[in-house]
Amino acid sequence: MIVLRFRLVVYIFSLIRLIVKALLHTIVMMIYNILKRFSRRAQIILKDIQMYHYAHLLIFSFVLVLFPGCVKYHKIFKSEFPQGVEQKEPSAVAGEHLRSCAIYDQFQTLALFDVVWFSDKLKTTYVDMVCKRHGKDNEAREALLRRQLEENKHWITFAFLADIRDKTHVAMSEKDSAWSLYLQLEDGEKVQPVSIKEVELEPEYQIFFGSRFNLFKKAYMIKFPAKPLDGKPYMDRGKAFKMTIASTKKAATVEWSINAKNSEARVKFHEDIYWV
Repeated sequence: MIVLRFRLVVYIFSLIRLIVKALLHTIVMMIYNILKRFSRRAQIILKDIQMYHYAHLLIFSFVLVLFPGCVKYHKIFKSEFPQGVEQKEPSAVAGEHLRSCAIYDQFQTLALFDVVWFSDKLKTTYVDMVCKRHGKDNEAREALLRRQLEENKHWITFAFLADIRDKTHVAMSEKDSAWSLYLQLEDGEKVQPVSIKEVELEPEYQIFFGSRFNLFKKAYMIKFPAKPLDGKPYMDRGKAFKMTIASTKKAATVEWSINAKNSEARVKFHEDIYWV
């Protein structure tokens, strides 16, 4: 009796399996015939979907390439990335006093130089920036400005950045430096520096160099006498003066106009050259 029951169960399961296989076969054939019938239409739809997909990819790539240079993301999410209060940067004044030159040997870079001349006008801007940053009152500003302008009566001062690719790595403040410099006046007289010191530039001095300031360049403060021991101040002898930077093989010259007004020169800051 048990054997008969077992055989009956096996037959029932076999029958169910055959029915399921037949149904599955029928369903598959129906789907195949439908797809075959509408294959052309399906291909057209697939092509449309692909074109739609490629168009979105193209737009996305276009946005990725162009958008980073146009949108500053920190300005979109101000609450997440508070930027503080923007301070006005002295781009016009700095542009009047900043000079730069690059010296090459064919395609090889020998040296990069950036020089800022500390005229009375620039010293006044420097004092204003210092007093604003430290919260000094008008009396302290006037005292600091007097000291700075008095210093200009005795010295012609420059802040100097140098990126020298010389293999000896001798600083310009050293006696055996590969590069030296001097001033040349309109009357042809040449003035030698009395002091070249490697320094860490104050934040205000760094601002005058704009984006040209970086940690790869050495910073120097260079002083020339403002006048000979018995004579007329150098700055009163013409409308312009030059600084020549020279090695044994190469030389370059930069020039400033004395008492220049309404200069259109402008220093570029990191805000002007924005890369994401």
